[in-house]
Amino acid sequence: MPLRKQLSLLKKPSIVVALLISFFRFGGYSIVFTYISPFLLQVTGMSEQTVSAGLFAFGIASLIGAKLGGYGTDKWGYLRTLVGGLGAVTTLYLLNYRIRVARGF
Repeated sequence: MPLRKQLSLLKKPSIVVALLISFFRFGGYSIVFTYISPFLLQVTGMSEQTVSAGLFAFGIASLIGAKLGGYGTDKWGYLRTLVGGLGAVTTLYLLNYRIRVARGF
């Protein structure tokens, strides 16, 4: 496909939104993976095996999230999927906070 035709796709807001989401997603992963291992090893005192298992779990969760996000986007569209995903994450954070408060953390 010629470059001019590829660049003309940027006139579509849905393409720009998808590219921005990808940019921030991969940028966020780069930052997380750059700083998380030294932080966990030095600040929290976790063992290398624990850090490795945690990063593995993070990767599996990312894979599942990407699959669910792709499925949701195909079925309901990107906007409903984004709003639903943000709602689910917010609910999980609030639930985690409530459990931590109940336990006295």
